[in-house]
Amino acid sequence: MSKYKQYAKRDLEALQPHYIKHVDAMTAEGLHSKSDIAAELAWRDLQIAEARDQVNHYKAMLTKESGEVTISRNGYVEQLEQQLDRRAEELNKANRMLDNIAKMARALHDSPLSLQDHLNRFAEQRMAATAETLGGGSNG
Repeated sequence: MSKYKQYAKRDLEALQPHYIKHVDAMTAEGLHSKSDIAAELAWRDLQIAEARDQVNHYKAMLTKESGEVTISRNGYVEQLEQQLDRRAEELNKANRMLDNIAKMARALHDSPLSLQDHLNRFAEQRMAATAETLGGGSNG
């Protein structure tokens, strides 16, 4: 359990557009309880873990006992390893995104504000930022 005590308050502005996309999706799908959100995150964690296992399996197949990659004449093995490395990085990014979703869900749950209050606050911040940008652009 202690590994999940990594949720912190986040700057919602810095997480855009991902944050609002997930809030909208969770609202549309009726994910309001911690249990519903945790179930979705667990399912995604499972998908990531299975994909990582596949990547590790394929990497092991490409590796000799010495740890050197077996090189074929046409470079196919090298291409496959590069693809696997890219896939592993995509999975790492997805895992970081899911961690952020969990952190945001926890922040929303622990917040005394309602979801509508958060959305209103975000809209006000965006309008202020836009007004500042437009005002700053005309003075330059």
